Amino acid sequence: MRRYDIYNKVRAGLLLLMGSLLYGCTSDNEGQDEQDDTLQLVAYTRSYDDITRAVPDGYNPFTPDDVTSIGIFMTTSPNGLPERVGHFSYNGNSWRSNISVKSGTYYIYGFMPGDIISAEPTAISPLNGDFKNGATLTLDGLKPISKTDVCVIVGVKGVTSSSTENDVSLGKFEYIGIGKEKGQHFVNLLMDHIYSCLQFRMQVEDSYSVLRTIKLKKMELRTAKISATKAVITLTANTTGANPLGNNISWSTPTASTGMSMTLFESEEGEALPSVAAATPLLLSGNIMPGCDDALSLVCTYDVYDRKGNLVRKDCEVPNTLPKSLGISSLKAGERQPIELTVAPTYLGVLSDPDLNNPDITFN
Repeated sequence: MRRYDIYNKVRAGLLLLMGSLLYGCTSDNEGQDEQDDTLQLVAYTRSYDDITRAVPDGYNPFTPDDVTSIGIFMTTSPNGLPERVGHFSYNGNSWRSNISVKSGTYYIYGFMPGDIISAEPTAISPLNGDFKNGATLTLDGLKPISKTDVCVIVGVKGVTSSSTENDVSLGKFEYIGIGKEKGQHFVNLLMDHIYSCLQFRMQVEDSYSVLRTIKLKKMELRTAKISATKAVITLTANTTGANPLGNNISWSTPTASTGMSMTLFESEEGEALPSVAAATPLLLSGNIMPGCDDALSLVCTYDVYDRKGNLVRKDCEVPNTLPKSLGISSLKAGERQPIELTVAPTYLGVLSDPDLNNPDITFN
């Protein structure tokens, strides 16, 4: 999976997922000599260290933070329907698979997480009538803002062992089942983001942090008139190593009478915000539909404590519209923009207690 690019164009990476084929007999081949083999997964993601495997720049070992899955389409050429549909599932400790294959040639497409589509089933069709040319994926039931990082497969490489060092190229979706024994079918998967990312960095102005402690209890990101969206993704196979995703994502966003809200953070006790001098802001992230020009707003709820630790204001709710000057509508898929949020008074002169207890949040 490609890590989100920083908006100032500092490159981040891609995520490499490596899977294997487990052995399993299925009912569709009873009475035949050949038995199916089942797909397993070992995963890789980008870090700042040098890469040890022979993969494209930006890939490194990856393990999910939580339970997740990858929806997989095992397609053949020139058929218009997937021959196998299944999932890689991560249970918190290891990857599992329910995908069976026989020897032969497949073209693998898919998305992560496999259960992200809530409203409609995911649709797939071959590009120019043949899956060897690529595929068009339709992901319906998506949200314009999401805590979930949705990705699609952008490269495939089949091997016979989880320890095999092998090149993996962007734009190649072909998998050839060549294993002769149980557990000899493995596959490397490269995945890329379809959302953009906003990274909020919350802190308190230094002189104010000496006088008051701010504990963040909740942060919500809201849209004004968009509550659902659909992504149509065209993946073009190639042999040049070009990213098949590129800018080939079409978003359909019907306008609604109301928008939606997504909670980025919530804590009953609250999280004390660090000062600017501490240089360790509280980091909170949310994913948004690329090119989103709906009026986005941020709503923060916090408590204010004085120097003695006494609660002086409870559940303060502060709404802020994200300024157009941040350039959020120009973000592309896989780009991440850091946004500095500083809690501070907006006046000059002597600070009275009522003033101290009503700070504002400024954007940078």
